[in-house]
Amino acid sequence: MQLYNLKKTVKSGGFVIVSDSSDVPESYFAKTDLVLISKSYINNTIFYLLRKLDEELPKPEIIQVSEKSYEWVETLKAAMKSAEADPNKKVVLFAQGEDSNGIVGLVNCVKQEPGGNSVRSVFIQDPTAPKFSLTVPLYAAQLKKDLLSNILKPNGVWGSMRHLKLENQQDKPTLQVEHAYINALTRGDLSSLKWIEGPLRYYKPELNPNTELCTVYYAPLNFRDIMLASGKLPPDALPGDLAGQDCILGLEFSGRDSKGKRVMGMLAARGLATSVLADPGFLWEVPSKWSLEQASTIPVVYGTAYYALCVRGRMKKGDSLLVHAGTGGVGQAAIAIALHMGVTVYTTVGSKDKREFLKKTFPKLTDKNISNSRDTSLNNMS
Repeated sequence: MQLYNLKKTVKSGGFVIVSDSSDVPESYFAKTDLVLISKSYINNTIFYLLRKLDEELPKPEIIQVSEKSYEWVETLKAAMKSAEADPNKKVVLFAQGEDSNGIVGLVNCVKQEPGGNSVRSVFIQDPTAPKFSLTVPLYAAQLKKDLLSNILKPNGVWGSMRHLKLENQQDKPTLQVEHAYINALTRGDLSSLKWIEGPLRYYKPELNPNTELCTVYYAPLNFRDIMLASGKLPPDALPGDLAGQDCILGLEFSGRDSKGKRVMGMLAARGLATSVLADPGFLWEVPSKWSLEQASTIPVVYGTAYYALCVRGRMKKGDSLLVHAGTGGVGQAAIAIALHMGVTVYTTVGSKDKREFLKKTFPKLTDKNISNSRDTSLNNMS
């Protein structure tokens, strides 16, 4: 009776969790029209995850996903477009016969796209499993649960992949130190980012001429930092001897110098820190109207844009400038510098919202100065 009452309070597609001290057969739940999704044993209690599915699911379109060839991509695009027009349509992607396959990540992205709510996936990792087909009871019963991700492990158990944060029992006790910086203990592994005591505890002004010890208030993440920390950019792509250094993260900061003056600056690395040793040539005083948080985002993008346009490009009043990706950090800096110098600016953006943002941020820009980076309208700019 309790299950019947619970069912009435849940909408179609909703979930119910119940517990019992005994092992309840799946057939018992079937009598209530609740589908058993999974069960977990915790101490002496069994928890059952049930789902209410009142409506009969339509026969889905089946698409096999493979990393050996990509002819299926166009089929998937057409199916997504069809699903966008018909919300009742179902699309099932499946992968079989490959030890590793990106289908899980693919579906995580596809579900965010128009029509993505109709997509389900089946990843068959069991080499002894039968060939995927809607007529095979093993697969038909699982798809009836209408779950986003269905993975069949080699032991014949259905499940899904989830990222769970586990406590590291081997963490060493933390210390209270004055100078520390953030670094990845294992390059490419974001989970290995740690605070590390820095060498600046031995800093002496007389032994470090032409340097300035600064206290860091804000240290923004540059795109290069993200690419390096996630392992998508190899260290040997960095200039000079940076690749051989132990820490290559942190390019800019804002804070106060040894005299208490508000400053912002650029560094070769190790900017994600409590304090840094900066080159006065790459250190600037923060205008009184700026907050230190705002100032921390300025050095790299404006330094890059100024060096490219003014130092190397020798840009002057009356020139014309095309800036791709105008809403990016370097893009905005380039536009600001160019407009300040009396240069005619043309730029590209990828969406209507970005176009409106640029027009609001830079009133001198009109629609004729802004083109869509997703089509060929750039050719019509004048």
